[in-house]
Amino acid sequence: MELSFILIALRRRWWLVALGAILGALPGLLAGPGGPGTFESTATLSVEPPTPIGAGTVFNSAPDRYVVSQVNVIGSAGLAQQVADEIGDGATVVGVLASISIEQEPETDIVNVTASADSAARAQEIAQAYVDIYLANLIAQNDTSQDGEISRREARLTEIQDQLGVINDEIRDTMAPLIQDAIDAQISPPVASQVVPGLVSQRDLLQTEYSSVLQAKTQLELSARLKVNTRIVQNATLPSLPQTGNGNLALLGGIVAGAMLGVAAAVISAQFSNKVLDEVAASEMLAVPVIGDLPNTRALTRHPEAGFENLPAPLTSTVDQLCVHAEARAAIDRPLVVTVIGTQRGAGATTTAVAMAGRFADAGHKVLLVDADARDPWITQSFNATRHGGVPALLGAKRAGNNATFTASSLPNVDVLGLGREPSSATLRRDAVPALLQGARRHAGVVIIDAGPLLDAAVTVQLCHASDAVVLCVPLADQRADALATVRRQLDAISDRLLPVITNPSAKPAAATKLAQVGRVVAEPAAEPKPRAEAVPVSEPANGSDSSNGSGGANDRPARRDGGTTTPQR
Repeated sequence: MELSFILIALRRRWWLVALGAILGALPGLLAGPGGPGTFESTATLSVEPPTPIGAGTVFNSAPDRYVVSQVNVIGSAGLAQQVADEIGDGATVVGVLASISIEQEPETDIVNVTASADSAARAQEIAQAYVDIYLANLIAQNDTSQDGEISRREARLTEIQDQLGVINDEIRDTMAPLIQDAIDAQISPPVASQVVPGLVSQRDLLQTEYSSVLQAKTQLELSARLKVNTRIVQNATLPSLPQTGNGNLALLGGIVAGAMLGVAAAVISAQFSNKVLDEVAASEMLAVPVIGDLPNTRALTRHPEAGFENLPAPLTSTVDQLCVHAEARAAIDRPLVVTVIGTQRGAGATTTAVAMAGRFADAGHKVLLVDADARDPWITQSFNATRHGGVPALLGAKRAGNNATFTASSLPNVDVLGLGREPSSATLRRDAVPALLQGARRHAGVVIIDAGPLLDAAVTVQLCHASDAVVLCVPLADQRADALATVRRQLDAISDRLLPVITNPSAKPAAATKLAQVGRVVAEPAAEPKPRAEAVPVSEPANGSDSSNGSGGANDRPARRDGGTTTPQR
């Protein structure tokens, strides 16, 4: 799963993350700021491995391992039982373990023992009892010597001493008369090794054994006793103020946990959703590169007709690209026909068609804007095209009075071909498409057709196949993948003329008459319209036909709100 997919999924489904954070915060909010404060007392130990008495400095290759093991000893139930017995007052092992916190400072031999209680004195008592009892147990364990071995050697030394006494007495008793005789005779006294060599040999052996046993006993006494290096660095403190509750921490933890669950839900739902996630996915499904993105702007939200005369800057670049790509697909010897459709109702096809008509007009083209969306004839109503013959008149089906076929717009080189006074699905049928395009090409060099959703009518598919370029509006916010796949199959034969664009449509005003009142598009013509001063010439259609054919001519164009004539906006 790529990072770009995750980011797009979060952007499209941010509300899941927000919902998760809100749900995660609820437990902390319901719990309140926390219970009454408790007192905390901390005692500090320096836990170092013991060394033999008389030995030099010993460097342990893994001192942290010894500290970790001793932390487990301090937190054991056995030590908690001793502490509970020591402090009394109904203390239990469970209560003592619940009130104690043992923490080693990272990469050091320092261990902090923190006790919590309802009173400061009780917290200090528990913490101090912990370190005192632990240290006493450690000293008692290290003072335990090898009593059995030492006792046996002490007994042997005593036995050897007794045996030496007996042998010495025998040697003395044997040698005493001989020594006295030698003294009386004034000669050298005899040597015991010559007189009693067996006794002397036994004595020498016992003396040698005595020295060996005595040395072994001394070594046992030295090796059996270790120096305890663990010490109390700080006795338990007496807290002066209670600690506040952890309600804020629980609230923050709940928000973070809920947001993470929301992120997971957003990514998983995007993975298995039937909605088109981004323009890359849309381009892959259509097998055609997406031209660009038409962002939703506040100007078009309030007045969609603003794209006709004064297109907002964020949309200009994409609409210009659409115009260039569409014109590049036109035949040199005939006018350009562009059909603008949507994948569904409300895809922004009408706004896109109006914007393209305005941009082509700004470039000097004679433009005809055709309304072919019978289910939502917004262009017909907004441009007051109901008072002219429109499509029925162009097809020769009927003509209302002496009204012209085309309706003039506020731009001199843009005319509108509406659906007539009573638009219906019968106004334009698929067999009338050739006649419609033939009449439209005779009137203008660029024909922009607003055909509505592709699958709303069969005539829309025929218009797409008969056009030089097809602009497909894809609203990602609510675009289903299966619907886009259906559109792809319908337009497969004209994929080389397909120009997909990502739209972010806004709701159009309910009443088109309000648009006429603001005067941005077209108002009802004045009874006696004034001729324009300095009329700007417009480009003729590619086939050289008269631009006023079937229309009211230049003087039929509506007056502006300021009372002057309408001139092209560049």
